[in-house]
Amino acid sequence: MHSICGTYNDNSEENMVRKLILTFGISVLSLGAAACNTVDGAGEDIESVANEVDEEI
Repeated sequence: MHSICGTYNDNSEENMVRKLILTFGISVLSLGAAACNTVDGAGEDIESVANEVDEEI
C-alpha cells in the first residue's frame, strides 16, 4: 500500500520504539533545561545573600 508521502510501512513495533525514544529524549532535554534554570536561580539567590552579608559586615 502506498501513501501520499511514499511507501506505507506497517512496522508498528518499530514505530512505537522510535516514538518512545523520541519522547524520552525530549523529556530528558526539557528536564535538563529546567534543571539549569533552577540551578542558575539558586546560584543567584546564594549570591544575593552573600552580597547582603558582605554589606552588613
